[in-house]
Amino acid sequence: MKVKTMKDEEGNVVTSQIIIHDDDNNEFFQSFDKIVAKKGQSGKVYLDKHWTFEGVLAKHFLTLFLEETAEKIEEKIHSGEYSLANLN
Repeated sequence: MKVKTMKDEEGNVVTSQIIIHDDDNNEFFQSFDKIVAKKGQSGKVYLDKHWTFEGVLAKHFLTLFLEETAEKIEEKIHSGEYSLANLN
């Protein structure tokens, strides 16, 4: 397992926003003590069912993690491309 902190747009480390790589090639985005998203080894994306309640900071870094706008993330949830799951 590998863990690294994310950086903001200016390159500053934000210790509360974490990327985790597990031994099965899954990648997780954690904000503070909550897993917000998972990218499976197959490329499938899962968002915690409470992802919208994680706050502005988490939503901002989620867009960086997924490399998409918040609007695009919402579209992919509604289309079924991204799934909601209990990640915590």
